[in-house]
Amino acid sequence: MSLAPLDKALKSLIRCGRLEVIEPDGTSTFFGKPGAKPDVAIRMHDEKVKWPLFFKPRMAFGEAYSDGRVTIERGTLREALELLLKSSDLAFPPPSSLSARLYRKMRFLLH
Repeated sequence: MSLAPLDKALKSLIRCGRLEVIEPDGTSTFFGKPGAKPDVAIRMHDEKVKWPLFFKPRMAFGEAYSDGRVTIERGTLREALELLLKSSDLAFPPPSSLSARLYRKMRFLLH
């Protein structure tokens, strides 16, 4: 089974580090740059975990990890959270950051 929308989201999200996602059937998909740190692999044990991870990733990852539906195969929990949170901050800068203000102004000028 494909990661489909989650795959597209992770391709655009992972900007620092390297993430390997292992699906329940054993298929692996890689995101980020080869050799980048942190290098983390997570395994999804359940097909149903994909949609919550797509729609509400911050909450769903913690819930799935504590339920055992997602395990960390390479790296530590700290490294996984570091990779996901840093990438998220780069993809979606805080509203008060200079890059966010510039982004909003450019969007306003282009529309």
